[in-house]
This record gives sequence, structure tokens and C-alpha cells, in this order.
Amino acid sequence: MPAIASRCNDVVPRLLAQGDQLGGESLPWLVMEDLPHRGRSDVVQTARAIMHLAARFEQEAAGVDLPTYPIDAEFVRTHGRTAVDHHCPGPAAELLDRVEADDAWIRADSPTVKCHGDVHPWNAVGGTANGPWRLIDPIPRTAHWAWDAAYAEMTSGTPDTPDLVTMLAEERAALGADLPDPDRLHRIQVILLGWSSVMWWSLLPSRCQEAWWVEQVRGHVSDLVELPRA
Repeated sequence: MPAIASRCNDVVPRLLAQGDQLGGESLPWLVMEDLPHRGRSDVVQTARAIMHLAARFEQEAAGVDLPTYPIDAEFVRTHGRTAVDHHCPGPAAELLDRVEADDAWIRADSPTVKCHGDVHPWNAVGGTANGPWRLIDPIPRTAHWAWDAAYAEMTSGTPDTPDLVTMLAEERAALGADLPDPDRLHRIQVILLGWSSVMWWSLLPSRCQEAWWVEQVRGHVSDLVELPRA
């Protein structure tokens, strides 16, 4: 948060104070401006604003030395095995059979970026119900640029969430990045939504009782397994 806040004022809340000692102990802390409203991904304007922030975070983080960890084949395998053990809907085991090939394609598609890593509506805060929005609680990850969008789509909490991967692509293009052609964008979307689905099936057992979400996971896992290999 301090690293990004020191570079720009339109991505994260203003930091009012910060330090690395608290109560005589070595403990980093910070005080942010009070932005009490949380974003809603089923409001299209808010969803687009959040994707704009994700794009801006990637843009600013490129010049910052942030500790990160990768979203890669090993990451997907780790969560995928847990998902299979927890009866993930759809052919999750077959998804794992192709993870190396899909990871190779994703890495060839675009250079990895430092992304926010924890983009979801409750990490988008604003001074009013209409924003302007800011992102909190980054967990920086080295990933394909679309990872934040796929992650956010599976943590949205509502079936009315729009296509966030396309929104993020458009917001990145508005900042000067290339806009993928429709076939390439579709492939990115299918791979990363499949990965995000098995990850969240392994991490969010409370969501596994929500019928609409179960079907969403099943659909994304099946779509990836049915995707022709590159």
C-alpha cells in the first residue's frame, strides 16, 4: 500500500500515517483515509471502475520492488489437487492433466505483471456508494495481466457479475496496452476462469453450498477441459 500510494493518488486510499513499530514490537502499521462504502460487482459502472483500478495497479506496480509469488502451473496443481479431493464439480482432474500446456500458452501470450492479487468487491472502497473507488489489501502476485479479473469474477458473490476479463482488457487498452483479438481474449478468459474456479473451490468451502456458484465452477472447469489445446 505505501509503495503504490507514494506513486499515485488514484489507485489506493490516501495514507495518513504509517510506521513499523507498535507497542514496542516490530509490527508494520498504517492509517488510511476513511472510505466506508464497498463496491458491488453487479453494478456495471462499479465493476468497470474496479477493473480500471486493477489496470492502474499493474501499471504503477511495474516500477516498484514488491515481494510477490507466482500464479503458475505449480500454484494451479496445488489448489487443483485440493479441489479434486473436495469433489470439485466438473472434470477438475482433467483440468490438471493439461495445466502445463495451458501455463506455457499463458506465459507465451503476455509477459507476467505484478498485479494486485486480491481484487474483489469488498477490497474496493469509496467515500460514497458511487465512488470514486480505491483498492485496499493487495497481495501482490506475478501473473498474467487478466488474473485479477478472473479472480474477481469468482469472488464477486453474485451471478450478475459482468465479463470482468473483457473489461480489464479494455481498461488496459485505454492506458496504452494492446487489446487482444477476440479469439485470444476468449482463450485467456477460459484458462484463467478455470484456474480461478479450482482455486476458490479449494479455498471457499462456504460457497460450495450456493447452487449458482457450483454451476459456475462446473461450467468454467468444463470449458477449460473442452478448450482445444494450443
